[in-house]
Amino acid sequence: MCFNCRHYDQGAAYQCREAISEPISDKKRGNHCEHFQLPLPGEAVRGVKAGQKDEKIDKARQDLNKLFGGG
Repeated sequence: MCFNCRHYDQGAAYQCREAISEPISDKKRGNHCEHFQLPLPGEAVRGVKAGQKDEKIDKARQDLNKLFGGG
């Protein structure tokens, strides 16, 4: 799964920081990439560090709660 790999980078060629020869078509499914590595503890994955709060997500959640009366 490319999305769970420490080398995944939307801005890189084929969305991978490693030199791969062809793109992985479905990055959400398992594949047999020889470069796959889990991120190190606290390392950013897809641009978000582990445990880091995302204000956009928090704001969207608050707006939904206001709209639908949740939380």
